[in-house]
Amino acid sequence: MKTGIIIEELKERMAGRKVIAALFYSFNFDARFFENYILTQFLPDVSFSNNEIQNAILWKKYQNELPPITVFCDFHAKGTTGPSLAYNVVPIDMPTNSSGRKPCFHTKQSYILLEDRSLIVIGGSNNITQSAWCSNIECVNVFHFRPTTLSEPHFYPQQFKWRFQNFTRLIRSDFRDKKETEAEIEIESFFRKSGYTDEIDTRFFNSSENILDPKDNRLFERFILNLKNEYNDGQDFEKVEIISPYYSSGIKHFHDLSTVLGTKNICFSVPFENTDYVAMDESNFRNIDEHYRWGRCSFDNGKAFRFNHSKIYKFLGSNKMITIVGSVNCTDAAFTGVADGGNYETAIAYVDDSSKWEDQLEDVDDSSFTFTEAKEEEGYEDNRIDAFNFEFTLNWNELTLTIKNNKPNEQKGRIVLDGFSDKYLSDTKTITTVILTPELVTIFADNSLIKFKPSGIDGYLYYYPTQIGIELKPFSSKYNLNDAELLELWQELDESSDKASIGRLIDRFVDRITDEFEEENDDELNASKSSINFMASHLSGLLKLKEKLFTEFPRKTDQEIQKRRISYYLLSDNIDTLIGYQRLIGKMKENGGINIGFYWVILKIIESYFYKNKEVSKRLDSTEIKTLKKLALIVSNQIKVVDKEMLEQGVERRKLEWLNKTLLHDFK
Repeated sequence: MKTGIIIEELKERMAGRKVIAALFYSFNFDARFFENYILTQFLPDVSFSNNEIQNAILWKKYQNELPPITVFCDFHAKGTTGPSLAYNVVPIDMPTNSSGRKPCFHTKQSYILLEDRSLIVIGGSNNITQSAWCSNIECVNVFHFRPTTLSEPHFYPQQFKWRFQNFTRLIRSDFRDKKETEAEIEIESFFRKSGYTDEIDTRFFNSSENILDPKDNRLFERFILNLKNEYNDGQDFEKVEIISPYYSSGIKHFHDLSTVLGTKNICFSVPFENTDYVAMDESNFRNIDEHYRWGRCSFDNGKAFRFNHSKIYKFLGSNKMITIVGSVNCTDAAFTGVADGGNYETAIAYVDDSSKWEDQLEDVDDSSFTFTEAKEEEGYEDNRIDAFNFEFTLNWNELTLTIKNNKPNEQKGRIVLDGFSDKYLSDTKTITTVILTPELVTIFADNSLIKFKPSGIDGYLYYYPTQIGIELKPFSSKYNLNDAELLELWQELDESSDKASIGRLIDRFVDRITDEFEEENDDELNASKSSINFMASHLSGLLKLKEKLFTEFPRKTDQEIQKRRISYYLLSDNIDTLIGYQRLIGKMKENGGINIGFYWVILKIIESYFYKNKEVSKRLDSTEIKTLKKLALIVSNQIKVVDKEMLEQGVERRKLEWLNKTLLHDFK
């Protein structure tokens, strides 16, 4: 059994090659972790780091280089932060079973297609979370299907490859009523490539499929019985080890499994939740110990506690040994197939000579154990109510949130906006549109997750919206830029051809903000003093922004992108837009961080070459033009106020008019 770090294994197999497409299947999904730890590996020549703020700036420039990506996850196991990049997330809401419980979409598989047309498949116990990839003990299967070339022929076992292909197809047929995503199409194209050789002694378990016999057993038990018949001539196994972080309550589950295996010589791993703390009722633990044995994992030998999230089944036969690795906990919900109301699970079974058996579980002294209450299988502890079938769309071009509800008379409720009035859905119309005010823009820029309260139902539902024009989505308000950093950001994001050079800006930025939740420090606004270099940086930044927004493009697609840029930088209220910049320099003026005369010059430049620029009006629609005129009036009124203040302070406006005229000439 090879040990290592999952992300390092992925990087080694990618070997700097470009990713063409990727599919991820997971129970838990943490978008924030996914974007800062996994997706950053897809652009290896960009200087991403472990700092979320640095990555946010880099993604602003390079997000369009992401390949097609689709993530499938359990509807009720999504993280608390919505996606901030352009990839698809498809939450799966498993139907409630006959006993009234809602099973889990519990499989964990990753398909990553590289530019050499090779496919990396990683699957096992690892969710797309920080704990799964960085701290837990997990057990995963890694396969690398490589293309055949004249110089290096590779072939795939036909049936085995088909099993991976069929898994993706079943997900689409069982849970989707939409067209395939671009990522699904790319991965499917790989599986259509031919090149087969003899089969290997490896089997794929998919709980969405059916295994006909024997019907009295649960689906995973049928899978084990088939392996027993094929590789142990139907004889009882001699020895069994089972490693699982969760177990069903009571003894029946264990006795049923023992009957299938044909032995009581079974050792189960102790479900530790911390050092010598066992997540099980003590009476149940003792009852199981009377019939079977408990053991401690030999590979879990670190000094500090690490949660063992692995799911491993080992069976020793007379000539062969079988090892199953996957997502299947030792619970009734995991053993029961999807058709009978169980979880969606996958696993891989390996067959080898019995002489290679090594014990993974060691005897354990339970005298020092502290028993906590029994833990339900992951997911069942939540209030897993049936999800409403909604489609939420965040349009950053139009600043709207649209909700499509095909059953308005049945699916009633409201969107919960903490700190603001809730938004009720129409109970007669299938489409509800919410105009995003500046306050709502800030809320959804910080976190696109949508909280919904169904009428008459205890609990909440959480949705990830489809995001249109996500390249225009504002920076999160928690990323606090000062004036120098904002101006450099305008310049370096567009003028840097070398992806490494942008690190100069980010290093200075990250040095100032060491924690993404640190609040704004007003004293920093006083750090920049009026000097030639200080004024030059502001003027240069505004000039670069002007060039960025008003460069002429012949292609229509480029013109549309340019139009969205103008709308964003001039009309949107955010830290990296003109409105945010005006607020920043206004605060600097109040705190003495900027000379009033230079402040007046900056306002005149913003008025003349942005808000009253005739080229702007040509590229905006009528509604946007109205907003533009309002903003121009605000700037004009600000200038009048500053005029009065300068008069009171004895500032010679005549000299400023000359400076302003000279600067405006240079801007042309």
